[in-house]
Amino acid sequence: MSNRYKKLTGFILFACLTLIWQGCNIINPVEPIPTYIHIDSFKFQSNPALVGLNLPTTHSISNVWVYYNNNPIGEFDLPCTIPIITNGTEQVELFPGVIVNGLNSLTGIYPFYTADTFTLVPQPGKTINVAPVTMYNTAVDYDQGNQWISNFLGITKFNWVEGSSPTIPMLAIPPIPANDSLVVGDGSYSGSVVFTVAGDSAIYESSDTFIIASTVQDAYVEFDYKSSLPFYVGLSSNLNATLGSSAYYLGGFYPSDTWQHVYLTVDGFVSQYPGSSYNFFVKTSMPSGQFYGRLLLAHIHLLTD
Repeated sequence: MSNRYKKLTGFILFACLTLIWQGCNIINPVEPIPTYIHIDSFKFQSNPALVGLNLPTTHSISNVWVYYNNNPIGEFDLPCTIPIITNGTEQVELFPGVIVNGLNSLTGIYPFYTADTFTLVPQPGKTINVAPVTMYNTAVDYDQGNQWISNFLGITKFNWVEGSSPTIPMLAIPPIPANDSLVVGDGSYSGSVVFTVAGDSAIYESSDTFIIASTVQDAYVEFDYKSSLPFYVGLSSNLNATLGSSAYYLGGFYPSDTWQHVYLTVDGFVSQYPGSSYNFFVKTSMPSGQFYGRLLLAHIHLLTD
């Protein structure tokens, strides 16, 4: 075999191997390495622009919705570590998410909390710890957008409607030392329902009505609870002083031996049952086989945009 032929054969073999190697790269391209951000929780603080509105101080931010350069990355349960693939320096927005109506399967961005924004400088393969901060936004600062249904300051503002006989009242519980199991956590008053007889039950209606404008886009009732009883909460709509709807229950809640913060969405009810005013309802009963039960409520607050 001539040297020329040997050189040509070698060149063809090298070219084939090069094409095969390049083909492998096309099939299995080099994957970019993401930068990771880690979030444990949101820090919640008061908004200086809303001082005097007496907004709730408790919260329950359970997840985060992440946007990169205005594009959605996804929703993540807290705490979480999130991969972001980027070569440039862009903005990351972190929106606080909550469980809606007590349903773990139903979560969403809470419209009355602010998002936290920071500039992400790529560090491929590395994890950046982020401690986002949120607060109530100024969307709640208007005439009827922020209303107490009851903060239980010495009175309950709830009337017994029906249930066990004799009637079981909802009592106001004053601030209690922090080491007592009744305390909310911030020294607030609570409303208390206590059952001591098998089969006890009761329905309560807020004694004060409240207004929800028909034009609202978002409307939530927030409250805290701690309970050994299951219970339901809902609204009724009042068309005038004598005519109104019956109670419509919007959410049910399991017992909890620790305080839970609830976000109850009510704008759907308002659009379906518009009224001049509304009442808040609480319904609870003793489970079968149980001979003592207690329900504690606090910070029942209406927020609309």
